Amino acid sequence: MRFSRCKVKSINKKTREVTLVGPQGNQMVIPAGEEVKNFDQIRIGDLVTLTYVQALVVELKAVENNGIRERVESENKVAAKPGEKPAKLIEKNRSCGGQCGCG
Repeated sequence: MRFSRCKVKSINKKTREVTLVGPQGNQMVIPAGEEVKNFDQIRIGDLVTLTYVQALVVELKAVENNGIRERVESENKVAAKPGEKPAKLIEKNRSCGGQCGCG
């Protein structure tokens, strides 16, 4: 898990993009889709905390060798409730299955 404290440099209300400046001066443009309910509360100069989490889980199981491969992707989004500080969480999952060539 990584945390980064950034400052809002600019806000494009038409495209709903927020430009942030990180601690080393690096800039990034963050899209704030419709799920960001309190977008209008964001102001230039606001300090925000970005939290980035990445994990990898591998599970190997013996399965019947029928040659079928599978890939399933899902995405879950959670946003702040009206009146709360603007926030957004996106969780992306990918599951793949198939023959690994061992056994």
